[in-house]
Amino acid sequence: MLILNQVLLEALKQVLIMTRHGTRTPMVGFPNDDSEWQCLQRHLYNFQHKNNPLSSKPALKLVFDVKNNLKGPCFSGQLADQGYQQNVFLSQLWEQLYESVYSNSSIRTTSIERVRLSLSGQLNNVNASIHNAHVANMFTDSTAVNWNCSWISTYKKYLYEHSTYHRQELSALQHRCQLYDNWEGIGDDMKARIAMNVPFPSCLTLQEVNLAMQIQDDQFNLRYFTNPNINQRTKFIQITIGTYMNDLINFIQNGTPFHISSAHDTSVGPLAAVLIQGEFGQVGFSSFINVEVWEENGKELVKVRFRNGPKGEGKYMVQNACGEVVCTKQQVIYWLEKYRISVKQREEMCRSQFVE
Repeated sequence: MLILNQVLLEALKQVLIMTRHGTRTPMVGFPNDDSEWQCLQRHLYNFQHKNNPLSSKPALKLVFDVKNNLKGPCFSGQLADQGYQQNVFLSQLWEQLYESVYSNSSIRTTSIERVRLSLSGQLNNVNASIHNAHVANMFTDSTAVNWNCSWISTYKKYLYEHSTYHRQELSALQHRCQLYDNWEGIGDDMKARIAMNVPFPSCLTLQEVNLAMQIQDDQFNLRYFTNPNINQRTKFIQITIGTYMNDLINFIQNGTPFHISSAHDTSVGPLAAVLIQGEFGQVGFSSFINVEVWEENGKELVKVRFRNGPKGEGKYMVQNACGEVVCTKQQVIYWLEKYRISVKQREEMCRSQFVE
């Protein structure tokens, strides 16, 4: 068995990883909520330096001059301690699965703090004191969605209004809880509470909690995986991840041994929609999708490993490129080209008129 594993490791040529950041606090505070969110201050060190980041040196404590949305030491959208630890476990997983290429790493991250800190956790086992992580401009970043894109806003609104989302129940809930958020925002809040073991708001029933999370997953599926209007869905995927196809194709063709892109659910989700078959709802905290290039008898083959959520080592998925678990490198590149666009094309698509 040890000999077999060694042969497989020697055959692995490239691993190109995209991850969602770890568990975080909600993006918006829930009105009149007495729940307290607990976050240690240890994540407020300079993420660029790995040397003993959890030392006993004085930590930065935030004192907000404006009212914090959350009760307790957390702020909205902050990486939780669980989220950081999830990424430390990812670092151990990368070393376990990809030992032969793990040290030859190139890395990038979006500009959002929880994403940068998640990346820091993933590099916990890499033997280097300082890592250079490339951070692109948020308006040109190929792994971050520009939500100012008018086409995206119209597309999301159209799908939401043309699906069953329990309007009367939402209206009653909003009035009872003095809340202006929609089902998706509520669902996001509930998922964060489950991940951080924070009680649900007392004004919500368990049925409403489950309904909010289900509607959020349904909307995510509609946008990326199940919308029967192929033109709409393809355009949305291109706008959200199409410019990253340039990077991914270049990584594959140039033989980049190991790469991590630390990103968001709105990055991993559309990449999964491009690469693999299935529908997964909103991809969970610390999800990942890995493109692995293997060499077998002189032939370069591709497998895609996917994990939805923070547990396990993922599994190999059936690929859209060939309808099988294993595709040739040429098949995968040909498939990626279908979604490939430039930054200029993305801007033009964002300004274009939405067609129902």
